[in-house]
Amino acid sequence: MRKIISCKLCKKVKEQHAKGFCNECYKKVWQRKNRVKLNEYQKIYQMENIDKVKEWQKKSYKNNKERINKYRKEYGKEWRKKNKCRINEYSRLYQHNKRLVLKWDIHGDRIDYKTFKKLKERDKKCVYCNSDGKMTIDHIVPISMGGSNKYDNLVLCCKKCNSSKNDKDVFSWCKEKNIKIPSLIVESIC
Repeated sequence: MRKIISCKLCKKVKEQHAKGFCNECYKKVWQRKNRVKLNEYQKIYQMENIDKVKEWQKKSYKNNKERINKYRKEYGKEWRKKNKCRINEYSRLYQHNKRLVLKWDIHGDRIDYKTFKKLKERDKKCVYCNSDGKMTIDHIVPISMGGSNKYDNLVLCCKKCNSSKNDKDVFSWCKEKNIKIPSLIVESIC
């Protein structure tokens, strides 16, 4: 027969389970001590019983749909208030990654270091204005017009020219800026 004493954790007078704890408190203490073991067990169980777990999750969500949605809504509002900087950073990164995918991974072609090195050897100065400024990669036929990331469609140009050209056609841009169309570009297109 177990003794009736006050629990070490909750200080209530209850039947002692072990080491001076009541049944509820002993479970909590044991779970804290064996958290790693429990997590591993849960992972194994979930992997072995995927269908059961998914079914349980669906039932649980169905039974508590209103409560869960209310909690998500309230928690979401609180979280957004506390983390405005984080949200701005996430959206900025999302847009940045979207642009990168469009720019660097069109049609599965990537501009790797070797291609960049070849471009640097071929185009030592800006193709359009011959300046030595900070060089960027420009697409002769812009991606928005169906251009690719292949070596033949790339040139090095200064940041100023690349920003000015943006996604315009090379010929119309050169005409607009009164720049002679570089021979390199004419050769690569013909």
